[in-house]
Amino acid sequence: MKKKFIIFGIVLSGIILIISITTYIRNRLEKGAISASGNVEITEVNLGFKSAGRIAELFAEEGQNVNKGDKLARLDNAESAAIVLQNKALLNEAMVRLEELKAGARPQEIEQAKLNMESAEAALSESKARLEELKAGARPQEIEQAKLNMESAEAGLSEAKAKLDELRTGARPQEIEQAKLNLDSAGSEFEKAKKDYERAEVLYKNGAVSLSQFDAVKNVYDTRAAQYKNAKEKFSLIKEGARQEEIKAYEQRFEQAKKALENAREKYSLVKEGARKETIEAAEHRVEQARKSFENAKEKYSLVKEGARKEEVRAAQYRVEQAKAVLSVSEERLKDTILYTPITGVILKKYVEVGETAGSGGSVYTVGDLMNANVKIYVKETKLGLVKLGQKAKVTTDSYPGKEYEGVVTNISSEAEFTPKNIQTKEERIKLVFGVKVSVKNIDNELKPGMPADVKIILDK
Repeated sequence: MKKKFIIFGIVLSGIILIISITTYIRNRLEKGAISASGNVEITEVNLGFKSAGRIAELFAEEGQNVNKGDKLARLDNAESAAIVLQNKALLNEAMVRLEELKAGARPQEIEQAKLNMESAEAALSESKARLEELKAGARPQEIEQAKLNMESAEAGLSEAKAKLDELRTGARPQEIEQAKLNLDSAGSEFEKAKKDYERAEVLYKNGAVSLSQFDAVKNVYDTRAAQYKNAKEKFSLIKEGARQEEIKAYEQRFEQAKKALENAREKYSLVKEGARKETIEAAEHRVEQARKSFENAKEKYSLVKEGARKEEVRAAQYRVEQAKAVLSVSEERLKDTILYTPITGVILKKYVEVGETAGSGGSVYTVGDLMNANVKIYVKETKLGLVKLGQKAKVTTDSYPGKEYEGVVTNISSEAEFTPKNIQTKEERIKLVFGVKVSVKNIDNELKPGMPADVKIILDK
């Protein structure tokens, strides 16, 4: 019995020793680390367009993994693309103009400017001469010529009137009778020639007359036939009278002759009496315009010959720079119609569909960076001095028992706060604590947003 108590004492002593050793080791470990609990957080980025527009394409769906720089969405950008093309054309035009000014005028341009100046000078001389003529009045020869033109116009009107009256009245009986006689005479001649032709044709076929003799008879026959046809048509026209179309045509000619006579009389009166004051003033105005045109052409020739001034070249350079800036702005606006992801992650939320209008700055996607997760824990003020940036940490979760994730302290709050409400006990919630962020490499994307996690910060020895 005594032996049994001795054995029990030895076993109990061993158990106490093991418990003591375990407690000592655990205390030593706890002294080398700070343990706390928190929730997994990730960086979320809300992405949207700078300007409002209609969604033309969407390239990603919720839950899809995306890499930094991937295209996510596109706005309808036809107008922006057209503006870019227009601004490129304006820039090219400005650059060409600058190069022209720097290169100077070509020999052909100088020659053309010289010809334009000489032409303007000739026009000025001509307008001056015309003004002098108007002021001096018409010469006797011009007055006589204007009078002859007026008399010729009067004769033309009389002739047109007589012809029109004749057409309206119709042919006289004597004219109809004479036309009938001419028709009968032409018919007799035609019948005679026809008989001679038929006789000669028979003789020619029988070899009684030569080809030349037959051709002579045939020519006479053709001539008589044409004469008979003309006489027949003339008799028909005289007998029936003029057609309405012919009368209307001569009525138009009569009106034209009247206008021609009025113009000739007016011109004769002007030439005879001399130019009016208004005519002279108009001629003086034309002289002044011709003088200005000549001065402009002369100045342009001088500029083309001497080349562009430094001020013009500088102004052209400014226009090129301005065009470049405008093009750059329009290109940026075109680029802004494409939405890219700035981080590698996963699409957490899609807010719009194709065809909808996205507002300026409104969210189109939310992208989460799962590769770089964070666990925020809270440390008591008494232990805050033991925590330093860059310290290593171990992170574990209930979802993956026994698996540890390597972490690093990346942020320590500079202000104290009360323990958040999600801490379980009331005694703990009323204490002042400091927030500490531990960054974790989430290579396999096992850590999810909101997942509870335990953190052990390894303290420096």
